[in-house]
Amino acid sequence: MQLVLICQVLILSHIPLLHISSMGTKGRDVVIWLMMGIFAPLAIITLLLGNKSLGISLYTCYLLTIIPILWFYLVEVPNSKKISQDLELDFIILMPVNVSWVKLFTRKFTKYPIKKAYEIHLKTNVHQNLSTYFENLDDDLLKILNNVNMQDTLVIWETPSPVPSRFRKLIKEKRLLNQAIYEKGGWGIPYPPFVNHYLKKYKNRVYHGAYLITKRSEIKY
Repeated sequence: MQLVLICQVLILSHIPLLHISSMGTKGRDVVIWLMMGIFAPLAIITLLLGNKSLGISLYTCYLLTIIPILWFYLVEVPNSKKISQDLELDFIILMPVNVSWVKLFTRKFTKYPIKKAYEIHLKTNVHQNLSTYFENLDDDLLKILNNVNMQDTLVIWETPSPVPSRFRKLIKEKRLLNQAIYEKGGWGIPYPPFVNHYLKKYKNRVYHGAYLITKRSEIKY
């Protein structure tokens, strides 16, 4: 029964209708690992060993983890696309994430009054030459930084794609203030099966980063 209760808490953490925000792609990855790496094999093993009650509890947890995954793809992804369209972003998808969840793996930001947090995702199905890529990415990043509603917002990313030069400079300045991260490798959560194909393909070039927007117009057009 305790396992079932844990599953229920995990599911509720993915339902914004209950005033708890999304855990983003990293939360999705954790749920997939719980589903495929823990609950499913343990349920099979315990049932084979004859422990029916524990096996059923584990199998129930396995079934319950399907709900947040469906919620992620049917609700959170479309909502992120709508937010990005409202901000007139052409190349970036902004996915809202729970601030408390983000602070678990960006601990240096715990002292700041962060109001919102987003994951930055790039549209990898857009085929562009390098100069057009930098131009579009640069333009979208400017729209985010100069948006009046983005003050005290933390944005995080994990990508093999390069960052435009003036934003690398800005990140470097923010790192001196402990308001930015830019380091080689991912966030430390292994990539589960069936997802993160782009990150897996270029895993040796992946960098993860975080940037705290503390005021509007941190960089000019």
